[in-house]
Amino acid sequence: MGGKHGINTAFWDFPTACRKRYHLEYQITAREIDEHVNGLIREGKLSASSIEKVLDVLNTAYNWAVSREELASNPVLTVKNSLQKRIQKLKQKSANEADVIVLSPEEEQNFIREALIKDNTGRYKYAAGPVLVFLDQTALRCGELIALKWKDIQWESGLLTIEKSSSMVKNRRQDEGKKYVRDVGSTKRQE
Repeated sequence: MGGKHGINTAFWDFPTACRKRYHLEYQITAREIDEHVNGLIREGKLSASSIEKVLDVLNTAYNWAVSREELASNPVLTVKNSLQKRIQKLKQKSANEADVIVLSPEEEQNFIREALIKDNTGRYKYAAGPVLVFLDQTALRCGELIALKWKDIQWESGLLTIEKSSSMVKNRRQDEGKKYVRDVGSTKRQE
């Protein structure tokens, strides 16, 4: 038994106990790490960021084992840079091949016409219709639209200044009693 409260400590440190008991000295090599991650890339079932997380988890796990003196070295370190370069190329490739659906000129005109239809009382059929047309014509992001203030409009020149973007973020302060709060910061274009 042994350990605190009579708990079998060998159970809690199973990998070490298993290696000692069965005299297993096999260690994963850098080549095997490289083959595994490259296999994930070739398979194409995971996104580049998910593969990057796999590499990070492996690296962290091996660093932990080295810090506990259970391993002499981290096999991930040898191949980490080359694998990260491959993952970055994969990210760029997927960004370039992203499925962006753009409305044809005819579809855009149909959208605008439908969004601006008024009923017999003079009200818009769709309450957000004019806003959607505004978004379509200006290419603003939704967060940029939400952060707009009247002072951002220069009526004389017809210019609109976009300096801020709004988003909902998890509330880190417990005293407000809200799960999410609105955060207004600079736009992505300014960062």
